[in-house]
Amino acid sequence: MVVAVVAQAGLRGLQEVQMVPEEEAERLEAAEQAQRVKAKADAAEAAARLDAALREAEEAKAQAAAAQEQLAAAPPVVIEEDKPVDPVDPVDPVDPVDAADPVAAGTAKEEGGSLANVAHEAEDLVEKLKETLSEEATLLASLNEKLALLADEKESSPVAAPENGRRLSVATWNMAAINNNPFEYWVTYDDGGDQAKEYYELMDKISAFLSDDDNPGDVEVSEVFTEEMFQELISAMVETDLASPEDLNTVGEDYWRADYANRKIVAGILKDPTLGAKRLVSMPDRVTNTIQLADGTKAMRPTVINCYSETLADDWWAKWRAFMFATPLKTSDDEDPEVPAKMLPTIKKAKYPAILAEEERLSVPLSATLLAIFDAVLVHIVNRAAADAWQPIRSAMCRALNERKNDRTAEILETDVYNGMDAVFLQESSLAFAALAETRDLGQKYFDAYAPSNNDPSRDQNSLILLKKGAWTNVVDVSEKVYARIDGNKAAPGDLCVYTATRIQDAKTYVLASFHGDTNGLATTPVVDAVHGFRKHDASGASLLFGLDANTYYQCANDAGVKYKACVADFVADFKVHAINSCYGTDPDTMEHTTFNARTYLQPQLNKAVKESEKTTSSLVDKNPKDFILFYQSDLEATASSKDNAGDGTFKDDIVFPTLHFPSDHAITRTTLVDAAAAHSAAAAAAATTTTSAAAAAA
Repeated sequence: MVVAVVAQAGLRGLQEVQMVPEEEAERLEAAEQAQRVKAKADAAEAAARLDAALREAEEAKAQAAAAQEQLAAAPPVVIEEDKPVDPVDPVDPVDPVDAADPVAAGTAKEEGGSLANVAHEAEDLVEKLKETLSEEATLLASLNEKLALLADEKESSPVAAPENGRRLSVATWNMAAINNNPFEYWVTYDDGGDQAKEYYELMDKISAFLSDDDNPGDVEVSEVFTEEMFQELISAMVETDLASPEDLNTVGEDYWRADYANRKIVAGILKDPTLGAKRLVSMPDRVTNTIQLADGTKAMRPTVINCYSETLADDWWAKWRAFMFATPLKTSDDEDPEVPAKMLPTIKKAKYPAILAEEERLSVPLSATLLAIFDAVLVHIVNRAAADAWQPIRSAMCRALNERKNDRTAEILETDVYNGMDAVFLQESSLAFAALAETRDLGQKYFDAYAPSNNDPSRDQNSLILLKKGAWTNVVDVSEKVYARIDGNKAAPGDLCVYTATRIQDAKTYVLASFHGDTNGLATTPVVDAVHGFRKHDASGASLLFGLDANTYYQCANDAGVKYKACVADFVADFKVHAINSCYGTDPDTMEHTTFNARTYLQPQLNKAVKESEKTTSSLVDKNPKDFILFYQSDLEATASSKDNAGDGTFKDDIVFPTLHFPSDHAITRTTLVDAAAAHSAAAAAAATTTTSAAAAAA
């Protein structure tokens, strides 16, 4: 039984992500912050006025001292006693000095009076400044006292109450990127160089070529895949005993020469909806595009739409035949190697009604023929659009989105944004990623990784749970018990991972679940019901933390009004029955989209392709709310939730993803959860404090 995929290691001190207060607490915090800012500003202004007053006082004192010194140093005026003094006019008395020397006496009087006045004025100013200094000092002391009071109020504020209760930081991420075809979806080509321009030019040329209804380049298939090439294909099928000679003759006469060879490469092959409905191209492409080998490596068909490493030029056809018919591949330790052509399955009419009975009988050689035609057409188109540029572009995209996908995913989870989280739920992960994590800080320092007991090593679609090292104990895999509760066979092996564990910090038991829904999301509600049922009957009283790619949609009905996909509104209504809440709340109209991608024209389903100019507006674009974190509403409350499509904790709303730096077509969803009871108590106390503060301010 698979338990911890990543080996346990000792406790390492990890700092938790700081809790973000809830809405009411944020409002009170903002009000307090505004008061603190104003008080600090008032104090700074008072201090500045105090400093200015002190400088003015010093200058006044200096002026007064200078005036007194100048007055003392002024020369005395001597009155000669032997000179007669004119009688004093009783109406206009004359100073004796004026009588002795009217000019000099007048000047001396003016200077002496002026200096005396300056001294008196300076003394008066000093007294006034002393009063101002006293007032400013009193104001400053009052403001400092208010600042201290505000600090004390913050320290003892009930807003901080949830800090003393439970607090968990949680994230969920469907880490899968594009499939094996790097060109399948539009990417945000953010390399910052000339290659970005070349990428968009290449894709625009191909879009224009394939979307033009009157295209002179839409030549007949026989010009691209010749009669000689078809004969070489038939010989290869004979040598590998892919079909009987009689069946191969029927394929040659009734299908190739009478039909396929005369079709147009775009209108007749790439855009033919019946071929898509019959799966005569998409099925063989799925089986042979990128083959997982028993030794952990991959073998790739020589085609445009995978990460085949060699060039595809004039020798393409020889490489293709050698791969399909002369390269035995060992895909399992329990089975003998076989060539890829022998892996082609029979396409059953019971599953795909569009296929005719004879086509079902001949589906293997027909699949091989149409796959060869399809690949020949793609090589022709990309070389016609940009013979020198497309393969370097594909190599760069493969490095970013395929070869380094696991490494880049680990790098993102090792950043400070995520490495301190209590739990991270991953979907569509390979067990190779868990093995990689064990060799990096991700598994050695930050997290222990857990896979379900029924994981499927052959699929890159297993769900995992990462738990913070040293923070959990009694970790037990209960995936099989929950699978047994699912209504119907609606979850593939490895899609659902469920563990119970005890969190050391709060000594509580948690049911931890990670799930990847089917494409249309029809299995999501039964799985949520099963997880809830397990918790109710087998883990009563446990908390729930459930990260999932629900694969839900805003629009879920076809043109006839028939629902064929899971509506987000229905999903919300279903989990609310169990008193479950989500990180985005319970209002479907406000649910956040966590995917934003659009198919290009370089993939088998051209009916779903979108031009670059329409990739943000077309109804074919997948821009939907798919990723959620669920919990019981009476138990926990989300204080802050956010999305990340850049790998650094930020979300760019107007771009499709993946990008060259974010290797998934799902955004990371993260949230901070606090104890619901503590949060409600804190909100009530905060409201009471606000009322009291408002009353005090009014008084």
